[in-house]
Amino acid sequence: DVSEGLRISVLLPKDAQYKRLQGVNRFLPLAVLKAIRGTGLFILGGGSLLQNKTSNRSLFYYLALLEAAHFLGVPTMLYGAGIGPIHGKLQLMLCKHALQSVDLITVRDPMSFDFLKNLNIKNNVRLSSDPVLFLSFPKARNQGYLLAFVRKEERKAMLSFLEKTNKPIRLAVMDRRSDLSATKHVADLLARKEKRITVYEAPSTQEIFDLIGGAELVVSSRLHALILSFCMEVPFVGISSDPKITAFSQTAYRNCPFPVKRETLASHFRDKRQEILCLAENDALLALKLAKRGDCP
Repeated sequence: DVSEGLRISVLLPKDAQYKRLQGVNRFLPLAVLKAIRGTGLFILGGGSLLQNKTSNRSLFYYLALLEAAHFLGVPTMLYGAGIGPIHGKLQLMLCKHALQSVDLITVRDPMSFDFLKNLNIKNNVRLSSDPVLFLSFPKARNQGYLLAFVRKEERKAMLSFLEKTNKPIRLAVMDRRSDLSATKHVADLLARKEKRITVYEAPSTQEIFDLIGGAELVVSSRLHALILSFCMEVPFVGISSDPKITAFSQTAYRNCPFPVKRETLASHFRDKRQEILCLAENDALLALKLAKRGDCP
């Protein structure tokens, strides 16, 4: 819940809008600087924003926002962030410089925490969780199919995994622009092997919940499909070279006995989720403190 009277502005793509939030076009530098100058707290959070696996441009953009906020005297916070990988001496130097001035950093996984430790960023860094874990989810009802989310980088590994099953296979697309072509490619190859395939090219959020809830196993190259599976207590396998997939999978399955029955795994996920959420229970209060110009602990 948002504290009464608190006004929230969000950096958005052009023409995007959210109810009850004041949107600022992130592609208009003067509008962005004006919004930062007028706020009590600048939050950069959720997702792996500080990384350059996809491009240096996005990394430099987010670091510039942190530097601008610091220059303008605005408190800053990284909220439930995933950090890394960051390649290049210049990029690492700029990242270290920007993060040393951040008032509070909460990270969603131990890998990000260790990354900051190796950068010698130690003050006000806390291990937390992905904010998605706080949401409520429908109850899972196993319907006996495998559900897969494919990215083009992992399509060969995904195909190798899926062609070994005799279960019905459902393929769902989370990012239509990036994943649709790879998903169709995998579906075509599996169909040639006479697998029972259903493709969901543009599922709604509710449809994704329903698909994950009905799966016997979720196989994904997309992190948030794994997070949703974890929250809905559905077994999952991450297939990716992305460190954030590895980090989340290790956290979710840590200390889980194998082999394990589905009911036992559900109980393990439930307990593990509560354990993770305990790390993050004060994040919102700390953010409000900073927003009110309070001292950062």
